[in-house]
Amino acid sequence: MAHVPFSSIEITSVIFLIVFTVLIIPSIYFWITYMRAGYPWRYGFWGAFLLCAARIACFISELIFYASNYSNTSAAIAFIVTLSIGFIGLLECEAALFASWAERHSLLTSPTQQQLHGKIRLLNIAALVLVVYGSTNYSSNGALSGTPLACIQAGTILFLVLTVIQALYLAYAWGKYRSNSNTLVLLSVTVAALLVRIVYGVYATFDRSVSIITFHRSAVKYLVGAALVPETVAMLLMVSVAVINWRGGKIARHAEQSSDTPEAYYMEPDSTKHRRRER
Repeated sequence: MAHVPFSSIEITSVIFLIVFTVLIIPSIYFWITYMRAGYPWRYGFWGAFLLCAARIACFISELIFYASNYSNTSAAIAFIVTLSIGFIGLLECEAALFASWAERHSLLTSPTQQQLHGKIRLLNIAALVLVVYGSTNYSSNGALSGTPLACIQAGTILFLVLTVIQALYLAYAWGKYRSNSNTLVLLSVTVAALLVRIVYGVYATFDRSVSIITFHRSAVKYLVGAALVPETVAMLLMVSVAVINWRGGKIARHAEQSSDTPEAYYMEPDSTKHRRRER
């Protein structure tokens, strides 16, 4: 059998498989660290773990698909679905880190503000469902049309809207918090990276010629430049925010304040009001 050289897409998959395998370690560590400090399990770093796990599964599936000479349909579908999962993890992680910072700096202190921020996050799930449903209807050669395509387009646009909303929250924070904040700077650059990623995602869903779902005909420059690099940058920045919080003792202090300070995603207004009256 003739030797088939690796293409740029397979080399890229190997490189980023290694990158996200490394990044999943701090994701798990800080997920556990925040939970031990009193944060709920759904706090942001479950999203970082989700992204890394999805990308690892994505690149393994892609390599299996390549090894089968593009004939393994199951690997193709797994590649597509896991590729569509991950952005929600980035957005969740950034939103959680911002909510924690805003709570400490008295920017999201009222139950109404916290509930609104938490309910906006619930739209991430709706966007994910739309994108995953559409992704499961791809054919092995990347063809998609009709309702599944419309679902992917709607879900991707919703992710874009949610990212813009998070950018507006950061703009509000910059307007209210006049002092320099390393965390706010890092989160702002993170959202900029997320905007690059999701704008490309919207573009790719409407212009199939740049879609990375065409496998061996993939435009790898789009995969790297507009998708994987922004995701990697965002992950590194959010890990940096966690390191800053950890070294500054801000993670540990949450457990001490948890009985008095409402958690940023508290979704039960009656209990929150009751707790505030008791103070």
